[in-house]
This record gives sequence, C-alpha cells and structure tokens, in this order.
Amino acid sequence: MTIKVYDKCKVILTAPYKVNLLIGGYDEKEGGQLYYIDFLAACVKVPYATHGFGALTEQEAYQVLTHCVQEVHRRLFIKLPNFQVSVVSKDGVKQMPVIATSTPGQYH
Repeated sequence: MTIKVYDKCKVILTAPYKVNLLIGGYDEKEGGQLYYIDFLAACVKVPYATHGFGALTEQEAYQVLTHCVQEVHRRLFIKLPNFQVSVVSKDGVKQMPVIATSTPGQYH
C-alpha cells in the first residue's frame, strides 16, 4: 500500500507539540545572537524576528515551554536537569521559575 505525500504531510502537520522557536542569547565575545528553529529542527541565525500573534498570556507561554521540555525528555536519552526561562520585554528581563525535571509534579 502506497501512502501519498499529502497523507504524510497531514500527519506531520497535525502531530501534537509542534513548536517553532526563537532562541536568543548574549555573550561578551559574540554579543547578542538570535536563532529561529522550526518544528522540523531547521535552525537559522537571524538578525531579527517576530513569531506568533501574541495570543498567549505569560503563564500560558510558560506552560507551553513546560510541555516542550517534557517532550524533549520523552524523545532524548540524555536528560537535561534544568531549563532557565527568562521573559524579555520592554520592561527588561524577568526570570521565571526554573523548569526542573527532578521536581516531582513539575510537568502539568
């Protein structure tokens, strides 16, 4: 039985926990850097970016990140212990609670 390309794409596009990411960082040598990673794991360094339409509250976005960490741990054999989450806004940088895999009941 042959599966059509359309059917394969439909499965990929309807799978749970698909996330496109913007990941930024800063170090003294390289300065600020920003990367876009799509749900198929393509990674591109970008000078600027925008993503989504802002419909999530800060707490809802944090819960999405918690689910992403849970999915990473489900798929990888390497268990990374902690994920630091920071919110960057016009008001500055705010540290959110660490997503720690060792904390019982961390995943909701």
